[in-house]
Amino acid sequence: MRRISSGTVLYGYGSVQPALRELPNNPVWVAPNSLYRAREIFSTESPLKRILYVGRLESAKKVDILLRGFAESGLSDAGIRLTIVGDGSQLPELAALSDQIGITNSIDFLGHIGDRATLQEIYASTICSVSPGYAGLSLTQSLGFGVPILVSRDEPHAPEIELSRFGGVTYFDTDDTTSLAHALKVAAASKSYAGRQPLSSRIAATYSAEAMAGGIVAALANTNQRLESNGWPLDD
Repeated sequence: MRRISSGTVLYGYGSVQPALRELPNNPVWVAPNSLYRAREIFSTESPLKRILYVGRLESAKKVDILLRGFAESGLSDAGIRLTIVGDGSQLPELAALSDQIGITNSIDFLGHIGDRATLQEIYASTICSVSPGYAGLSLTQSLGFGVPILVSRDEPHAPEIELSRFGGVTYFDTDDTTSLAHALKVAAASKSYAGRQPLSSRIAATYSAEAMAGGIVAALANTNQRLESNGWPLDD
């Protein structure tokens, strides 16, 4: 399809170099998969008291691994709560699991939340978020609000995983609840607001709705984006 097209709009900056190596004479543009306007991407502070998952409650997301890892970490004994934002077919199963492993009194199932301000308030009190399965937009959202995220190492991650270049991402061994429990305890022991706003600012500069729209506009107008040789935006 790329060979018969006039150019390619890519999903992420990390795809630029591979795309150009494959077809050097086929121009590319980047429209990063973004969530919010740049002015809506910033970090706020509240007492850090929760571990957070935001996403669908489906088997591919492996939320059961998070519940088991949280239980194994013992963080509930320190008053830290596990917050689950999202809905899906596994909700009844996960609720039953939380009771089975003894964390019912330390877990909150909040259902789907689409309002940015409400989500930002939840993230403000989050020690770290977790992606126990493959990571995608949840990584963009968490880092955009300045919140570090724990990510399963060997998963078919979406292109947003490229944001790990900015920091804030810690990997744990895939499907290993002990590895996750250890990562959770380290995150809780070192919880801090330090570095959150700079992290958020980096996401605002590269993964905003304006950046996404700008890539599409540039492609339609056949104008060049200001990208470095590695595919990432040039610093102004």
